[in-house]
Amino acid sequence: MPLIPLSAGAAYVEAVGVLTGLGVVEGMSDTTPVISPQSTYTRAQAAKIIAVLLLGNEGAEALKCVEAPFDDVQPNQWFAGYVAYCAEKGIIDGMTATTFEPDGTLTGYQWAKMLLAAVGFGKNGEFVGGTWSLNTATVGTQSGLFTGDLDAADHTPIRREQAMLFAFNALTKLRQVTYSANSNNYVYGIKGYFFADNTGLTLGQSTFNLNSVEGVITDNEGMGASAT
Repeated sequence: MPLIPLSAGAAYVEAVGVLTGLGVVEGMSDTTPVISPQSTYTRAQAAKIIAVLLLGNEGAEALKCVEAPFDDVQPNQWFAGYVAYCAEKGIIDGMTATTFEPDGTLTGYQWAKMLLAAVGFGKNGEFVGGTWSLNTATVGTQSGLFTGDLDAADHTPIRREQAMLFAFNALTKLRQVTYSANSNNYVYGIKGYFFADNTGLTLGQSTFNLNSVEGVITDNEGMGASAT
């Protein structure tokens, strides 16, 4: 399991712990199991994280790419399946009509847009055109995507600890939505019932069967139980 260095801000520790525990994020490499919270993610790495959030680890690993959606993404590259999947779902866009820039640095607004699209936003065209970043910031703030962050997301590279906090919030706090053309708005759920497409559930619930509780853990591996 990747190490969480003491330099990571206190507000991000829970997010890093949960995401590494679930296998959503990993260390810098197989030989460097350190999260490096002050470093940044590439756009290709971001596509993989999104795929794991939506499909789980086994589902994401099974993704294949026969025909890449961008000229700078080859079908045999490690990230091709993730990029193709996210592009088909409408979660990611290219930097141009034909290029994705997989090694490009991930910015705060780009990451926020991807995560919001992953839970169902963006179907009303709010994340395209000249106001996409303003709308991303607005929806991100209103939905709670940025909760606990000490720095605002913008067009600059986002630190790993920030990116993981946003992903954690998307996983555990944001309910998946469906756009309703009739009401010109997003639907979360009706009278406590959830839809078959997971509308109303968090990604943590639908993908990882994850629930949030507060209390003192007494039945854990440290006390002799088989699992925590």
